[in-house]
Amino acid sequence: MTSVAAEKLKSKLLDLAIGLLVLVLPGMLLLIENHLETFLSRLSLKTIVRASITLVSLLAWLFFLLWRFWPRLKFDPRRGIYKDERSNLFYCPSCHSKKLRSPLSEERHGWRCGIKECGQFYPNPDHVREGTKASETGPGK
Repeated sequence: MTSVAAEKLKSKLLDLAIGLLVLVLPGMLLLIENHLETFLSRLSLKTIVRASITLVSLLAWLFFLLWRFWPRLKFDPRRGIYKDERSNLFYCPSCHSKKLRSPLSEERHGWRCGIKECGQFYPNPDHVREGTKASETGPGK
């Protein structure tokens, strides 16, 4: 299986798992509502408050991790590639259109996508060719 196909499959499986969790979990809780009510009535208020605080803290930590490590991509029209505003890494726009996040590897004259099926090269507009003087590349030349 190719890496592009594996990434798409992982993405679809994650979407499916999250969707099932969102649909199934409330139904399961409704089915066991009477048992939960009996169980919770036996617990002290202090235990319920502690469990609630722990659950909220874990959810907040999870959202923080997602917020912190999920790339913030912004398209750089001059270079023609996406740039992560936090890590300053560049990402392939061709793969981005396929809903893949592929960091570009830096080469001498630009950036190349590491996914074998893509392999796109994006030239660096700031690169000065050898043998070209700085005065020859200035404005008006």
